[in-house]
Amino acid sequence: MSSVVIGGKKKSTSPYSSSSKKITLGSKLSGLSYLFPTVERSTNKSELENASVLDDKFVYLLAFISIYLFLQIIPLFGFPRDYKYDNLLNPLNFAGFDIDNKGTLVGLGLLPLVFSGGLIQLLVGANVLNFDFSKKKDVFAFSNLQKFVAITVTLIISSLNIFVFDKNFVNVDIIGKFLILSQLTVSQYFIIHIVECIDQGYGFQSGIMTLSLASYAAILVENLLGVTSVNASNGKLEKTGVLFFLFSAITSPEYSWFEIFQRFFFRNDLPNFSTQLISLIVGAGIVFWFNFRYELIIKSTKMRNVQQPYPIRLFYNGIVPIWISFSFITILDYFVINVASLIPFELTSVGYTILQIIYKIAQGVCLISLNSQVSKDWTENTGSVKSIIDQFKEQDLIIHSKRDSQLELTKTVQQATQTSAVLLGVVVAIAGFFGFKFQNDILSGIVAFGSVMTLLEYVIVEMQEHGKDSLIFKSLGWA
Repeated sequence: MSSVVIGGKKKSTSPYSSSSKKITLGSKLSGLSYLFPTVERSTNKSELENASVLDDKFVYLLAFISIYLFLQIIPLFGFPRDYKYDNLLNPLNFAGFDIDNKGTLVGLGLLPLVFSGGLIQLLVGANVLNFDFSKKKDVFAFSNLQKFVAITVTLIISSLNIFVFDKNFVNVDIIGKFLILSQLTVSQYFIIHIVECIDQGYGFQSGIMTLSLASYAAILVENLLGVTSVNASNGKLEKTGVLFFLFSAITSPEYSWFEIFQRFFFRNDLPNFSTQLISLIVGAGIVFWFNFRYELIIKSTKMRNVQQPYPIRLFYNGIVPIWISFSFITILDYFVINVASLIPFELTSVGYTILQIIYKIAQGVCLISLNSQVSKDWTENTGSVKSIIDQFKEQDLIIHSKRDSQLELTKTVQQATQTSAVLLGVVVAIAGFFGFKFQNDILSGIVAFGSVMTLLEYVIVEMQEHGKDSLIFKSLGWA
């Protein structure tokens, strides 16, 4: 069975299963299977002689990550060489989905997948779309619908960029524009299926999280240690990596100590140390918050004096809601700002500053509210609370000193999800006052470190089950 997974959790059957009276979309969307091939789930048997399935996962994962990272450095054929980036008018230039819009095949990266996956799953949870997940054709239709929406989002945004909003493409002929658009669409098609392959067992659960983490690590290394020299806004050649810039600037007579300090910590046209440091600090905070748990004391109804804690994590939904919410806000920002840029009117510097502050406040309020709602809906729609309640019933467990265990568990989970939603929403909203680039760098850190914590759980489980037979672990002396 195939589906794009956000956050490493597949939808449970129960909350989405339609009643027999409802007409599901499995048959109506069957035609999408001709556009998108189905990736069958990986078996738990290694294809290598005397190897563990864990070895296969590592090999496949390395291959998929390498392909995705290559897409970030392979340039688009026909892309304007004199392209000028404007981080004020186009929030997608610095989207927190591992891209910098540098004219490479990665295009919009993971943004279309995060947007489509979140949108479709929320619509299904709200019974706007009906699927019967006990039927294989409905499972495939659900997955293919997410892929179709992702491709559609890529086509719409890329077309608007190339043909309407982005003035850098004015001098590109019509054939060149369609060539660029086709490259972006085809590369997005590959990205969608790379993610699905990882989701289907050729990796560790969430393909989106895996690729975002790998990309964040690569970009972090590039921002700190990049050796490429580019023309900076001050008219000098500077290294893209902040540490290499520092070393070269100290030994250069062209820079004063004050200019070195200013460029090292606060340059806006190239990576600066402050943004990287704050991103790492926020990421460390995410790791710290991930360990916050509220423990419910549970006991068996069949055994006396046997009690044990049942932890409810503060980040119950992980980073999934803030990622989805930010994808919605990013696309909304894109349309609002670019449409407004076409209106022929000018503001004074004071008026522009006031308008910018008002817009950022409105954006922050919308982000916090949306994240709270998405977090609430995500908890209800995934059926995770219901599965815990069913587990309690099967094992004859109740919450100590509480009359209604189901009510207490639901209330505790809701409090955890809403607290984490507001917390992350406030952090990202405040970062927005410092510009799109800073805001997206902060979100990238949140997503990357949140992905680390989530993926580690899956890796540890795999290691416990298959690590002793792993050729890789044996060669390292770990098995």
